Amino acid sequence: MSFDTSASAVAPYAVLDDPLYISNTDQPTLKLTEIKFNGNNSFLQWKREVYNALIAKNKEGFVDGTCRAPAKTANTYHQWRRCDLLIMRWITNSLEPEIGETLKYAASAKEMWLELLDRYGQVNSLEIYSLKKDLGHITQDNASLVEYYSKMKTAWESLDELDPIPYCTCGAMTSCTCQLLKRILER
Repeated sequence: MSFDTSASAVAPYAVLDDPLYISNTDQPTLKLTEIKFNGNNSFLQWKREVYNALIAKNKEGFVDGTCRAPAKTANTYHQWRRCDLLIMRWITNSLEPEIGETLKYAASAKEMWLELLDRYGQVNSLEIYSLKKDLGHITQDNASLVEYYSKMKTAWESLDELDPIPYCTCGAMTSCTCQLLKRILER
């Protein structure tokens, strides 16, 4: 079996790589996740699911700032604006109405995303303490080794999400100026 790799056969896939492409399934009523963030449930889990859904749709650049608005006079501005508004709607659909209502004046998906990160993305010391405490109390009991390991791994990953291992910010471990080793030892 041979595949046609000519430019005309490959071109339709190039459209899917364009973040401004909107498919016929990209409706304003779409929910990016089944988890509706309500301010009390895990923001980190909600954020991860929403961001992964945006990656799957090739739209993460609208919230992380890599897909910037073109000049208002550019041919692609209206298409970019349509995509941005669509993403804002998707994010709002993934929030409880009381939270979505507080974001209605956000000028862009990026502004909305940053506002959510600012409000709910702060590290919660009580949540970290609780996770560490729970981690210390996890026992195998009658669970299989796989179940026990899964429970431990889930707790470790949650802790890592909330309190990640510091990384070198200066880019040169040999002449490190950011005191990475000291921060790791303190942790």
